[in-house]
Amino acid sequence: MTPRDHVVHLYRDDDELVAAVSSYVIDAIRAGDVVVAVATPEHVDGLHRALSAAGIDLDAACDTGTVILLDAAETLSRFSVNGWPDGPAFHVEVGGVIEQAAKSGQPVRVFGEMVALLWDAGHVGAAIELESLWNDLAHEMTFSLFCAYAARSVAGDEQRPDLARVCRLHSEVVGAAETTRTFAPVPEAAGAARRFVVDWLETWSLHQAIDDASLVTAELASNAVVHACSPFTVAVSAQQDVVRIAVLDHSPVLPASRAVSPTAISGRGLGLIARLARRWGTDRLGAGKVIWVELAR
Repeated sequence: MTPRDHVVHLYRDDDELVAAVSSYVIDAIRAGDVVVAVATPEHVDGLHRALSAAGIDLDAACDTGTVILLDAAETLSRFSVNGWPDGPAFHVEVGGVIEQAAKSGQPVRVFGEMVALLWDAGHVGAAIELESLWNDLAHEMTFSLFCAYAARSVAGDEQRPDLARVCRLHSEVVGAAETTRTFAPVPEAAGAARRFVVDWLETWSLHQAIDDASLVTAELASNAVVHACSPFTVAVSAQQDVVRIAVLDHSPVLPASRAVSPTAISGRGLGLIARLARRWGTDRLGAGKVIWVELAR
């Protein structure tokens, strides 16, 4: 991360989050940067263990001012009014801490999960407002910001418009993002599946993967309708440097490549997928199968 980066991590579980945050903090300490971590007690405990395993004494780093630890809920309460973040109070409370950290003359890195506390409490609008306040503060002060949400908290079609707003407020979206939908085996299902995947990739700000993902999804969904003749489920996920699309149907028949003439109007789907994919494959699942494709993000 570079100064003024604002990255959001959608994490699967606490172990994944602690691993990511500890790596972020360890890199900062070794680079001589100052870290401001606004975290929950549970995640601070995990950070203590991870840094200790790396040979770093977190308490000693706090004593020297290299790391500044703030309790997320307590800090949030100091600038919230009726459950809503107050801009001027946020600048005083949080901006004051970052300003103090910057007096060392070293770059400042911030980890914060106050937004996640608001989201998990059902205050989604307040979480989005706080993300905007962080960006406003970054126009006045120089720091990088790493925040995180549990992927399960932001999953689901009903969350998609708000999650899209969150993603647009960040310079990058990382970690695990995944969603699924089941379709009936009708002619219009392929188009609906393609729109489903495209909508979620747009939500996650993965615009560069949309064209290839659209083609792959349309091909896999069409095959499920035409050949499997069964309901099918589409799963799309973003993991680190790949977008993964998987289609589950209820036919045991595995796909097979075949030679086609130059004038044939079908039969080129697997060849197209092979050219677009980093990797792809088929796994048997019960009486059916899953065809999966991994694309570059």
